[in-house]
Amino acid sequence: MPGIRVAVGVFLAALVSAASLAASFPPDDAIVDTLSLPRLPGAVPDPSRAESHSSGYSAPGSVVAVTAATRQLLISDGWQPYVDPLADMRHGGMHFKKGIQGLILSFTMAGGKADQSSVHYIAERVSMPLPFPADAANIVYDTGRPYLHLVTAGSPDATLKFYIAELAAMGWKPLSEAAAAAKWPNAKLDNVHIYYTRGRATIQLALEKRSDGTVGVDVRIPPFAQPALQPKKEMAGLPVPEPNNAAQSSGSSDSIRRVLKVGVQAELLPVLEFYRREMASRNWTEAPGAVVTADEAAATFTSSEGTATLTLKTRYDSTIVSLIAEAPRALVEAKLKAKREAEEKYVRDIMERQRAELAALKAKQAAEENAARIAKAKAAGDDLEPEETSGLPVPKKHTLSSNGTTADQGSQTPFRRDLMASVPANLNVVLAFYRRELGKRQWQELPQGAVVQADKVALAFAAPDGPAMLKLGRANGETTVSLTQKIPAEAAKSGLLPAPGRAKLMFGNMGDTEAAIVINARTVKMPPGTGGPKSPHGPTLELPPGKYKYVIKVAGLPDRIREVTVGANDAWGLMVGPGGDGVLALQMY
Repeated sequence: MPGIRVAVGVFLAALVSAASLAASFPPDDAIVDTLSLPRLPGAVPDPSRAESHSSGYSAPGSVVAVTAATRQLLISDGWQPYVDPLADMRHGGMHFKKGIQGLILSFTMAGGKADQSSVHYIAERVSMPLPFPADAANIVYDTGRPYLHLVTAGSPDATLKFYIAELAAMGWKPLSEAAAAAKWPNAKLDNVHIYYTRGRATIQLALEKRSDGTVGVDVRIPPFAQPALQPKKEMAGLPVPEPNNAAQSSGSSDSIRRVLKVGVQAELLPVLEFYRREMASRNWTEAPGAVVTADEAAATFTSSEGTATLTLKTRYDSTIVSLIAEAPRALVEAKLKAKREAEEKYVRDIMERQRAELAALKAKQAAEENAARIAKAKAAGDDLEPEETSGLPVPKKHTLSSNGTTADQGSQTPFRRDLMASVPANLNVVLAFYRRELGKRQWQELPQGAVVQADKVALAFAAPDGPAMLKLGRANGETTVSLTQKIPAEAAKSGLLPAPGRAKLMFGNMGDTEAAIVINARTVKMPPGTGGPKSPHGPTLELPPGKYKYVIKVAGLPDRIREVTVGANDAWGLMVGPGGDGVLALQMY
């Protein structure tokens, strides 16, 4: 109901003297010990919730009855219930305040029994303490920002004196016109409000004599102290003003329907101007026919992306934003198709570059081999001199080599070393070289499974760091070398090491759609990004050594069948490519 504002200028002198009573409360006094709060008769403590800041118990009675009884119990203990102005956009529960302490309650059915209820107390820190008169009713209060609205039966004079004393006791100090002008050049202080500061916060207090004889109390941030709205982030591809008190969204920038809801601590017109500016910067055009009143606004925007409907409503000291953007299904599907085609082209380009690099490498290899054949003399029986590459020996006289180490991200120590080379010498000479050089490194040749033939050698070694395998062969008149060493200690640190005698598969998904691989009657599901930088630890599966067929399943694509052969104590990675097209199989260990 309309009432009359109570002039408060006459109290300014008293206000200044009362400010000297201001006190700062120790952190302990600001948090209630929930274990000391009153409980209903028959309460049974919950041992899983028995901390000072959070505790619970069960009590006989339905949730409705226990909720009402607990509310009355806390009121009798001096706690005052209030409503969060943005309760529908933030955490639920029942809210209470006592002095500078806050409390949140929640209620549930206990053990699935309708006649038993659980009560949960959670201490809440009150960042912006504001006083409530003892008889306050219809309290709307925000603990995280300075906002309060309530009704009291006290007289205007008594209510004003109460707030002058209590605000001072809570550390609020009067704001002078000079201080306001220094910080906000356009600030104008009137005689309808009293202005206070506390740290970085500024408030205005107004009292309203209502027609029913009660007094309405309103505390909020003055308009001149409201910060300018800035577009700090987006949600669902839609602009979100900062600062805000709560924000929710559904959908994404690729969705047919996107919904944004924001509670902005600002008056309606600045919020409307923010969205007009930000939507225009995103190539949205406001359609004629916008409706703007003192408490509500509605506007429609159009663009090549579809239609967006903006609705603004004033709620207490905030403006509630509802922005719904809808795009034609055909447009969204076309965008998704274009995105998918771009990703597929990216993969094709990479594969084409790899093929070109491989062709160049083969051409280089052929040229080097030809040059080596022309240049080599009667060196087939010469002693070979060693050089080091990736921690493994290789004859200096070689025509082609490739080497590498495999290590966990951020680690300098590899869990696998690989060397491949082509040496212009007889196989028995190269074999003698490796037996000599590996022996110097304390590598022990193992007889199990050894193969030594005129054109083929396969020898296992036990090295101090871990097992190794040397393979020699003949190609193009030279001896081919393949030397691989595994380092179990480092593999174990990286989670790569399988159980003894088994093989481990690690799965990843570079695409933006969930994928699955079915292997050995097991289905392994992989969300988008699995095995990538943001989610490096994907699912794993251990299998006996052998050859396995597997099926790649991606929604919207036909199933594909591939095959992989794994050995004992091996670790392989199976990574689904972008767009779900193909799998990269790579031996990691």
